[in-house]
Amino acid sequence: MQRAVKLEDTTVLLITGTVTLFSSYFYQYFGALSDRVGRKKVLLGGLISSLIMIPVSFYLFMKIGNPDGLTEVHSISNMAILKIMGVSFLLSVAGAATYGPLGAFMLEIFPTKIRYTSMGFAQNMGNGFIGGATTFVTELIKSSFVVSAVLSPYTGLIYPLLLVILAIIINIIYIPETYKNDLTEEESIEK
Repeated sequence: MQRAVKLEDTTVLLITGTVTLFSSYFYQYFGALSDRVGRKKVLLGGLISSLIMIPVSFYLFMKIGNPDGLTEVHSISNMAILKIMGVSFLLSVAGAATYGPLGAFMLEIFPTKIRYTSMGFAQNMGNGFIGGATTFVTELIKSSFVVSAVLSPYTGLIYPLLLVILAIIINIIYIPETYKNDLTEEESIEK
């Protein structure tokens, strides 16, 4: 919202702070829902919703927050702020459907003996290398004249959307359902 839509910092902080406050409940909700219907269903629902909401929300951010294509930082009306908050809220709820069940899923997917190390390694390496590379990869994509000319100002979405598509494919093909796994089974076998 700051770099592409060119909104003032205080407006962006107001929007993200308010949306974070009101959407935080949904992390718990989707975590609990995954206890009833399964982690994989909720995770896939969140990933597919995110795949739809990411480009739609960025398009709407531009349409609502910068319909004239201004190149300098500008203010917007209170109504526009509320509309962007609504769109951001839907995007955040889609993200909550992915992250809400993730902690339990990570616990259940690794064997007890290596669970803590495996979770820490997977989470930190994923965030560090994949998430940390976002700026580098996005700038690399933007430097391609053909891509940036065709998709401007949405070139920054290519890498995150490819990651979401990859996550959907991997989850469908390779990831088992875990919500009914007995986490104590290995410990009782050892005793």
